[in-house]
This record gives sequence, C-alpha cells and structure tokens, in this order.
Amino acid sequence: MVVYPTPDNRIDRMNNVQVIFDGQIVDTLQQPTGDNKQVIVNIDKRGRRGTKNVTLYREVTKKDHCDSGAYPSMALCEVEIYTCTAGKWGQSCDQQCGDQCPECRDNASDCLECKEGFWGANTCANNCGQGCESGNCSFANGTCQCREPQQQHWAPPKCESCIEKYWGDNCSVTCPPNCQGPCNKTNGQCEGCREKYWGDKCENTCPTNCQGPCKKTDGQCEVTPPPTSPPPTAASPPSEKKFPMWAAALIALGILGLIALVAFLVWRKRRQAQGPAQAPEGGPNENPEGEAEGEGEMSSQAEQSAEGTEESQQASEGGEAAPAE
Repeated sequence: MVVYPTPDNRIDRMNNVQVIFDGQIVDTLQQPTGDNKQVIVNIDKRGRRGTKNVTLYREVTKKDHCDSGAYPSMALCEVEIYTCTAGKWGQSCDQQCGDQCPECRDNASDCLECKEGFWGANTCANNCGQGCESGNCSFANGTCQCREPQQQHWAPPKCESCIEKYWGDNCSVTCPPNCQGPCNKTNGQCEGCREKYWGDKCENTCPTNCQGPCKKTDGQCEVTPPPTSPPPTAASPPSEKKFPMWAAALIALGILGLIALVAFLVWRKRRQAQGPAQAPEGGPNENPEGEAEGEGEMSSQAEQSAEGTEESQQASEGGEAAPAE
C-alpha cells in the first residue's frame, strides 16, 4: 500500500495516522521528511494479505489542538494498494511461495491456503487423510468428512487411520482375533495381545505355567513362576514271578500224604469200634496183649458173678426146705 499526502504545507496532518486492516491497527504513519512525499506500507510484512477493508484514522485531542494547533484532519491525496499474483510474495512480488502453497504472505513458509490434499497453517506440509471425502481437508487442522463406501472403516475426524479391529489400504481387513486394541494399518500386526497369547499377530499361546500374561515379543512369562520339583515317577508294577515246578510238586505230595493220613485214622477208628478180631483156629490172636488181658479180666469177673448167683440160689432153696423137715 502506498499513501500520498497533499502537496501543500499541511504535511503535518499526516502525522500519527493509524493504518487499520479489518478493524486491527497494523501501523502508525509519521509525516514524511525531506524530499520524500510518500509513505509505503508493505501489507505482506503486516501479515494481512487477505485484508478486505483498509482504514486510515487520525485522532487529535483538544489539548493537542490548544498546544500545537493540530486539527483532526488528514492531508491525504491518494492511496494505492497492490497485491502479488498467486504463488509470489514480497514487496516486489518476486519471491516464490512453498511447493504446497498456492498463496503465502510474509515468506515462503507462511501459507494462506494449501494445495488439494495438504493442510497446515504454515508450510502445508501435512497430507490429508486417505479416507477424506474428495481428498480435501481443513487447511487449519486437517479434519474432514470420511468416505463411507461399503466395507471401509475410517476413523474420524482426520480419516487417516482405521477404526479399531480393521486394517489395510481401505480399512477393509479385520484384525487378528486375539489382538488387544487396534492393529497396524499397514501390516495388521497387533499393538497388544489378549492374555495368554503372544506374537506379531498374537497367534501363539503363552506357556501353561505362566501366572498371568506373557511378553508379546518372545512369549516369556511376565511373572516368573516359582520353581517346581519334577513330578514323581509312577511306580512300576511288580514283575510276575513264575512259580517253580519243584515247589508245586512238593505241595502236591504233601496234600496226598495228608489225605492218606486222614484215611488211615478213619479206618483205624472204625476197626476199634467193631471190637477185637477173632483169631483163626490154631492161630495166634491178632489183638494186642493189652486187649487180651482186658478180656481175661472181664471173663473172670463174669465167672465170679455167675458163681455168686448159684450160691445164693442154693441158699434160698436150703432155707425153704429146712422148715419142712
């Protein structure tokens, strides 16, 4: 912007003139000195290249008027405002904006807007999210409306990653079932695993002796289990020993001998119950001597008893006959 005062002796009326861009004071002009008859205000340096309204304002108080005779007026002749073409900046518009800046102001890194697919208030160095509808996003913060085609699951507000449980170029692939939380959008590797699983995609099972989860990288138990003694070995059953043949033979002979002894005793008992055996004529008595003596005694006692009986009978008879005489 170039300000030209009136070519008269009232140049002092351009002193302390405020330059206002869209309601904000960006500069205060001082009256030109010497042969300089113009005041140049570089809008680029004021960071207001997108300004819509320019105001020049000069205020003079009553005290200023009484002290110096100043008047609340300006000696203004002409104001010229210039701008650079897209992609240029500087007082002479000879500087190039950054690659992603179609317009910039103070320097190449002070972008006013970004090319399609980029965002960032300074250099437009950030890419809009892959899932942004039409590929565009907010110049200030990169937010956008996510695409919602079938089988795509983009996470708002920047649509640059997948919602939890999905991965792939279009967020259409389901994460492995044992993932705890999201998985990597590029390769599907899990950020964390459910308890009892480990591995890049949580495809391995933790050791059974782990007291809690194991490490995702190598499967080692996070809590070291206490040492355990080896399980006792099962006692082997006793081997079957073969019974020797000679022992079986001895047992059989013993049983036969016992049977024979019992049979003999039974036979002897029956013989004793039948009485003494009579010897054959002219032959000796087979009974033992003890049995013969016993029989002899029994015979003598029988004879004596018989004699006593006859005597008593004779005495009875004699008694009866005596009184008859």
